[in-house]
Amino acid sequence: PEFEQLWKEMNEAPEGVGIRDLWDLLCVKTPVDVLRSRLTPEMEQQLLFIMSHVKMGQQQRYQKWFMSRWGLQTSEGESLIPDLVRYICCVYHPSNEVLRSEVVQRWATVGWLYTTVRSETGKANTKLALFYDWLFYERKT
Repeated sequence: PEFEQLWKEMNEAPEGVGIRDLWDLLCVKTPVDVLRSRLTPEMEQQLLFIMSHVKMGQQQRYQKWFMSRWGLQTSEGESLIPDLVRYICCVYHPSNEVLRSEVVQRWATVGWLYTTVRSETGKANTKLALFYDWLFYERKT
């Protein structure tokens, strides 16, 4: 009931909830702490290790370990993959030194995570996670 009332207010009188329209709400950047909150500190540390220390071509062992360690191959664990993708896209910004190196790059990690998703819903959610911030990106000049 509370959500229905909020939804009605947002559609009929958005000024009452502090926005001009729903587009304003969609354009609000998700705070980094919110994106980070879905990962445990240990999970974040291990994911960053893969993307900053493991060389391309040698990552399969680490990827398998990461998947099994966090149960990402289960349907429950699969629901975490879109959050991992948003974390990689919006929180982790490697230095130029890391980008020039031979370590596993962000695009490769996102691609690997996407290929592990089995359900169609999970794939759709992962794609949305990948493009969500890009769709509502507004360049500040």
